[in-house]
Amino acid sequence: MTWWLYEMARHVEWQEKLRDEIRAVRRQISDRGDSDFTVGDLDNMSIMHATLKEALRLHPIAWELHRTAQQDDVIPLSMPIHTKSGQQISSIPVRKGQDVSISISAYNR
Repeated sequence: MTWWLYEMARHVEWQEKLRDEIRAVRRQISDRGDSDFTVGDLDNMSIMHATLKEALRLHPIAWELHRTAQQDDVIPLSMPIHTKSGQQISSIPVRKGQDVSISISAYNR
C-alpha cells in the first residue's frame, strides 16, 4: 500500500481520476440506501484496480527469484546480443546445478 500511495502522490492526474471514481461509487451506494462499500462495489472500481496493479508492477512484493537448474537447458533470446568482441549470442546455455537469478522488478519495467 505504501508504494501505491507513493505512486499516487507522484501522479496527481490519476489521483483525480480515482477520486472521481470513488465519488461516483459513493453516490451509487447512497442511491441504493446503503452506507458502506460492498465487495461488489470494490470489484467494479476499474481505476482503483488499474492503479493498484500498476504499483505492484513497478514495485513487486518479491524483487527477485533465485533458482537452481535441475537439468541442462538453453534460454533463447528474442533478439541476438553482440558482445564487445563482436560475437553474436542468440541463446544462453544453462548447466544443471547452475544458480539463476530472475529479476522480476527489471522484467516488469
